[in-house]
Amino acid sequence: MFTLQNVIRTTIMRYTRTTSGPRYIKSTFVFICEIQKAILCMFLIFANERNIFSGLKIILQTILKEPYNTMKICLIALIYAIQNNLSQIAISKMDIAHYTVDTI
Repeated sequence: MFTLQNVIRTTIMRYTRTTSGPRYIKSTFVFICEIQKAILCMFLIFANERNIFSGLKIILQTILKEPYNTMKICLIALIYAIQNNLSQIAISKMDIAHYTVDTI
């Protein structure tokens, strides 16, 4: 599922960065992609638990009861956001085939 999401994201990113017309801020695209992933992950947690309330309880317990692990994940997420912004620059300057091969 995430492979399909990455293929679609790369194709849309390349198309929108290379066409003429108004441009969007690179960080906006990264933010929207991260919101999409968060919604998908929450949906998978809710489907696994078969109950929205128990899924929310697990999410809150994981985030609030383990602040050290949450901070480690936040640091990794920050580095990942920087990587995605750099990917925006790279895809503006490369075609999709080279971008895909070079980033794997």
